[in-house]
Amino acid sequence: MAAVASLLNACFGTCACRGFSDCVLPIDSHGGVLLWLCLTMYMCKALRTLAEDYFLPCLHVLEEYFELSGDMAASVLLVPGASAGLLFINFAATLLVTSELGLGTVIGSLVFQLLIVTGMLGVLSSRGRAQVKIWRYPLLRDTCFYLVAWIELIVIISDGKVEWFESMTMLLTYVLYCIFMRCNARIAASVVLKMGLVGDDEVAHFQKKSDDPELAPVSPSGDDTEARAADILAKELAYEDTLRSAGKGDLDSPQQSLDDIPNDASLAARVIGFSDEDLDMTGSSARERKKEKRKQDVALLQTHDPLALCWAAFMPMPELQTLQVFGICVCGIFLLAYLLVDAATRATIVLNISPLLMGLLLVAPGMSSLAVVNAIDDVKDGEADVALANILGSSLFDMLVSLGLPWFFHGWDRPVEFKTSIQPLTTGNLVMLVTTLVGLLVMLRCQKWSVVWQTSYLLLGCYGVWFLGNFVAMCFGMGL
Repeated sequence: MAAVASLLNACFGTCACRGFSDCVLPIDSHGGVLLWLCLTMYMCKALRTLAEDYFLPCLHVLEEYFELSGDMAASVLLVPGASAGLLFINFAATLLVTSELGLGTVIGSLVFQLLIVTGMLGVLSSRGRAQVKIWRYPLLRDTCFYLVAWIELIVIISDGKVEWFESMTMLLTYVLYCIFMRCNARIAASVVLKMGLVGDDEVAHFQKKSDDPELAPVSPSGDDTEARAADILAKELAYEDTLRSAGKGDLDSPQQSLDDIPNDASLAARVIGFSDEDLDMTGSSARERKKEKRKQDVALLQTHDPLALCWAAFMPMPELQTLQVFGICVCGIFLLAYLLVDAATRATIVLNISPLLMGLLLVAPGMSSLAVVNAIDDVKDGEADVALANILGSSLFDMLVSLGLPWFFHGWDRPVEFKTSIQPLTTGNLVMLVTTLVGLLVMLRCQKWSVVWQTSYLLLGCYGVWFLGNFVAMCFGMGL
């Protein structure tokens, strides 16, 4: 696809090449591609900095202002905030600099998060060859939605074009997911035991993680595990009903509701998918640590990154002028994403490769760096088990909204069309993605729902094989 609204074409001239580095303009024929590639990677770094240091803190303030539960805040605010770069990249690639770069970036990000980030969770948590225990309910919940989204995506792009009503179906699926998350606590409490998603070893593991000294350990071979877990969940629901009957309506916040649940509440919360940050009784410990880390990172960036220095000099504090910073961040993320797409698309023309492969191999890892940082933070906080479910939740937004929303806007004018030559690559990568996910679930089941270090290294190796396969496809000119 040709660049329709390219800023770089306006500044340097239209890029036209007959082959690899055989271009009309001298800048493109004599090393200009290095400039475009460097600009692409710098935009990835700038997008991560803007999202992590300014945009996500704004969303945390909004989360507290609207008193959203942990599940709702994640699906409505935090996941979209972390994936805003991917969303605007596909907006720019669909509406402005038309190319398959947006599709390739999203698919590459899905693969990167599933293989690299999940693999890192096990590696970083396996000190002394320890295991990362996984709660089955949130994992299986997000996997079901993930498979539905995958089926929708592969069916919609199978004919090489996307109509507006097809993209609207993707958006409605994510709305359904948000509605489900709104009712997640009650749904989990009513079905988790019936489906056998609370095992003896899991209850003992998370009781050990709890700080409550009154929690008596449960023997893995005991017969009262289901009864004890059922009693825990019943206490949580009874307390929730008590608040509503007292005229308080919905729970004010996860911190407030869990603060007064007696004794076994922390285990109940983990059964339904809450993280340790949601269980923090003051609501400030984990958040303050991350704020302090963010301030240190900003101070470090200011001495090396001129763009970060400008933001630090002129950007208000997110906690003080939330709406103003929110608006600046949205505009800034869109501008940076547009420059990234423009530079990466021009680089693909010079290198004579498909924009889809550029998104898969270069842009996607750069845009997924924030997910890596968040995963490392989760491991340090002892929440590697929660991070795995979060990976699938964020991938849902990327698959349904980051692709579906730009396609929906474009579809009102005319369908989004892709070159037929990219169909084998796209389908092959999507099939590999879901095959890997199913394989991961099988391995977790065989390992009694825990991630061991062998599984982690296997996932990292799979990413290496996937990367090599797409690199070979790029070398042979597939997708052009």
